[in-house]
Parts: sequence; C-alpha cells; structure tokens
Amino acid sequence: VLAEYRKRAVWADLDASQAESLAVSGAGSSFGLRKEGESWVDSARPNDPVDAAAVTDTLAALAALKAERFVIDNDSK
Repeated sequence: VLAEYRKRAVWADLDASQAESLAVSGAGSSFGLRKEGESWVDSARPNDPVDAAAVTDTLAALAALKAERFVIDNDSK
C-alpha cells in the first residue's frame, strides 16, 4: 500500500482568524504578540507598530502546515 491516509494537518482545529496571541521563540530570543481589537500589539513594546497583515499571513501559514511524511508508525504491526 503506497497511499497514506492519515491526517497530515500539524495543528488540530487551528483557526487563524480566532487567534488572540502568538508567541515565537528560538535561538536565544523570543517575542509575543497579542490581539487588541483588529490590531496586534507587541507584548514587550506596546507602543511600537505591528504589521497586522504579516501576523495574519504568519497565522494562516501555521494553520495550513501539513506533515510531509511520518518518521515512525507505532501502529503498523
């Protein structure tokens, strides 16, 4: 059997339009964003502007992530 019938969505039920916050961390740095009305605010620097379109695009990309393949299948015995 060559077909793979498992769900490939990385996140279960992630609706980018319903997100209220986004936290990103890695390589010694991190930042957090929170939604206020229709705009996004940097938690550490609330007076700095945040590109809402870029945040929306990022959330949409995260919601659309699909697994390309699985490393191990514990149930295939």
